[in-house]
Amino acid sequence: MSSVAFTHDGKLLAVGDGNGPTYLWDVATRKLIRKLSDPGTKGVMSVAFSPDGKLLVAGDHNGHTYLWDVATGKLISNLPDPGSGGVVSVACSPDNTTMAAGGNNGSIYIWNVRNGKLLATLAAPHKAVINSVAFSPDGQVLAAGDNNGSVFLWYNS
Repeated sequence: MSSVAFTHDGKLLAVGDGNGPTYLWDVATRKLIRKLSDPGTKGVMSVAFSPDGKLLVAGDHNGHTYLWDVATGKLISNLPDPGSGGVVSVACSPDNTTMAAGGNNGSIYIWNVRNGKLLATLAAPHKAVINSVAFSPDGQVLAAGDNNGSVFLWYNS
């Protein structure tokens, strides 16, 4: 298993399998709710819930970012690889409008949650693998950490 994430209320746990699908578990009952099979995936590297727990983002080895409806298990968006060579980290903004995906190529991709449109590509100066991405609580700052041990901040203008 390569990544885990709880909903903010702690009721659900998402587990990204480095060899394939994403699993949703009910924490209280310890029962598997559903298995989300990413189309054509080589394995899930990162998972993150939206703050309201209604959406799940998963990034895979193929460089795709998937957006799932948690209640139905329906795939909402399959966001194509813009050249990442693999998505290592994903995050949702606090207002549920955008998500970020950090890639093996040292770039961060910002997507519109509602329409799946690529809003921005942010290039880290070192072009090292982006291991982690996170939005600040107010959504105005995106932080990213890379393989070189650097942390970068981008401010929403």
